[in-house]
Amino acid sequence: MNRMGPAVLVTGVEQIRERVLAAAAAAAVEVRLAGDAGELGAGPEPRTLFVGPDQLALVARSPVLGRTPVHLVGMVEDRDRLCEWSAALGASVIVLPDGVRWLAHALAGDRGRSAVSVLGLIGAAGGVGASTLAAAVGCAAAERGHRVALVDLDARGGGIDLLMGLGDEPGWRWPNLADADGFLGDLHGHLPRRGDLAVLSHDRADPVDPSAPAIVAVLRSLERSHDVVLLDLGSRPGTAELAALRATDGALLVCPGDLRGVAAAAQHVRGVDPHVPLAVVHSKVRPGGVGGDQISRALGLPVLATVPHDRRVATGIERGDPPGQGGTRAWRRCCRTLLDGILETRDAQG
Repeated sequence: MNRMGPAVLVTGVEQIRERVLAAAAAAAVEVRLAGDAGELGAGPEPRTLFVGPDQLALVARSPVLGRTPVHLVGMVEDRDRLCEWSAALGASVIVLPDGVRWLAHALAGDRGRSAVSVLGLIGAAGGVGASTLAAAVGCAAAERGHRVALVDLDARGGGIDLLMGLGDEPGWRWPNLADADGFLGDLHGHLPRRGDLAVLSHDRADPVDPSAPAIVAVLRSLERSHDVVLLDLGSRPGTAELAALRATDGALLVCPGDLRGVAAAAQHVRGVDPHVPLAVVHSKVRPGGVGGDQISRALGLPVLATVPHDRRVATGIERGDPPGQGGTRAWRRCCRTLLDGILETRDAQG
């Protein structure tokens, strides 16, 4: 079996090289430099590929593409060009210096650990699809053989167990864990689940508001026994939920492309602990003329993906189908892009 090489940065832009190498040194991760995409054929296949704005078109023709997680890296003035190429290359976007924490997490994934194993999703406003996206990414991860936990932290959101078609499935819900403390053991077998995806939801007949220590205890226990833990915080996370975000590896803010949605997203940004890595997913569920690049500039955060509006997803949910089973090719590709760029475990190969 061929051994995979270290992460590779492909760019001739010295400023980007310096910043990526500095972040790699801080993370104790080896990064090999390539001046252009033609050098990718020399040496072992890279474990992770970081691409500067000057090499996008050339990397698009590389045979490495499609087999290796890809991150597009550039400075603020490169933002628009990176976003234009993101979907075509199936890559996440990291804009420096704002995205330095996401760069650190992407580099940390090269040590054989998930770049983000515990991730919170917040809806900038109601009805933007944050719960659906959390469920769909969780389904995609489970389909790849990862053990996944989907945690509902939106007590008034109707229940993510219904979204997954598990509303009548027996198992623990938040009333069973509202006073959790310390390590709880492997919760997977106690929760309603679909294959390798377990769901911890609220109980509509007995809604509770777990404390921040209880949420953290549950997250720490789930993290020990799962590859991916996704938190649905809804559009109005309370004090306890926001405090629990400090126990995650990062959060995604699902933002619609309209002015009111962007304004609401800005309020959420101010409410999240500045030490929690935060990025944006642009949702087209609601109509609006604000694009991903404009959202990024307004919030000062990287936009990792754009989720297209897809009626087939909502229709499938009404039939009881999990979000990961429906949707157009573009919608499913967006979920895979998020999984590849943020959540995919990169195990060392020997």
